[in-house]
Amino acid sequence: MLTERITKFFKKKFSILRALLVLCLLAVLLLAIIWNSLPSILETTIKEMGQDAGFAEFEVEVSEVDPWKTKMLNWSGQSGGNSISIDQVEVLYDPAGIAMGEVNALSVSGLSASLNLGKNEKSGDFDWDEFFSVSYSLIDKLILEPPLSYLRIRDSSFSMPKPNQPSPIIFRMATDFLEDLIHLTWEADFKDASAYGKINLTRDGNATFISSRVNLGDAGSMFDALTSELNLKEILPEELEITAGSLIIDGLTRIVPTGLEDLFLELNGSNFQFGWGDSNFSVPKLMVFFMPENDDQWELNSYANLRYGNHLLADEINLSIMHDQKGFEVQGGVNYLKTQDLYPPIEITGLRLPNIHFDSNEFQFPGNHERKVSFDELSYDGQLFR
Repeated sequence: MLTERITKFFKKKFSILRALLVLCLLAVLLLAIIWNSLPSILETTIKEMGQDAGFAEFEVEVSEVDPWKTKMLNWSGQSGGNSISIDQVEVLYDPAGIAMGEVNALSVSGLSASLNLGKNEKSGDFDWDEFFSVSYSLIDKLILEPPLSYLRIRDSSFSMPKPNQPSPIIFRMATDFLEDLIHLTWEADFKDASAYGKINLTRDGNATFISSRVNLGDAGSMFDALTSELNLKEILPEELEITAGSLIIDGLTRIVPTGLEDLFLELNGSNFQFGWGDSNFSVPKLMVFFMPENDDQWELNSYANLRYGNHLLADEINLSIMHDQKGFEVQGGVNYLKTQDLYPPIEITGLRLPNIHFDSNEFQFPGNHERKVSFDELSYDGQLFR
């Protein structure tokens, strides 16, 4: 009888429903403990990863974790002469996607990196074959299996420390990972100069292409910043000065495991103002096309308009340089040339200069050869010659 009473009592007090409820409460409590511990677990994991990457002192603070977003603050790390810090990192994801390791967006704000690019005693000749092989594999993997959809880097800086002369580059970057396309845009400020551009990585069939555009903004400010920061004044002539102008550089190439193929570069400049000593020149238009076939064979074509005050006017100046194993072949001409004031009053139309060959082994001007200069029309002080 006593046993039956005890059994009935437990059945009454601890039914299956109540048992399930207790198990659910325990599970919720366990999940709550794990969820509240996630920030510290994540902090510990990231610190260990930073230390494994060579940063002896690596700190990070995880301030927020929820099913849709993780926010991390105050990243900092040092390794030798290199240091990095980040104000804030936000990772956006979906609950279902994060379980599969998929991230929607990554936002980095206040990234500051200082890299000491001193000589590495252990480094030898750079292995370009390995570089292109690794780069090709990495780019292909990013295009075919993008790790996320959007990447944003805001209000960040990069510098290479120099004695008593820090040189920060302030930059911003946005990257979109689309189907068979990675689209990257960037902006950078360096002293009083600024530049911006874009890079596209595309997959077409079995081929991977890289296209880019760089806009250097005001060429005068860029020239001053680079010459003062990189000590180019020790290399460039003292008489040279660039005060204004704009320059855009476009590039297109196909990357393969062994290097770059079908490379094409185009430079478009306008409204250049530069000086040479006491003389001031302007180049209203400049175009340069560079097409390398390989290390030993390439071709360069350039077109420009040139002004020297009212003394000289030259339109559609053409200079072509072709290089192969035998040497350099140079040819050029000017569609319209006019001189006056300081120079004789001459006008020439359709001026064609002779081709000149330079040997690769002996780069000197080939003399003692007859050269022919031709033109369509020539006038001297209003007197026309043909």
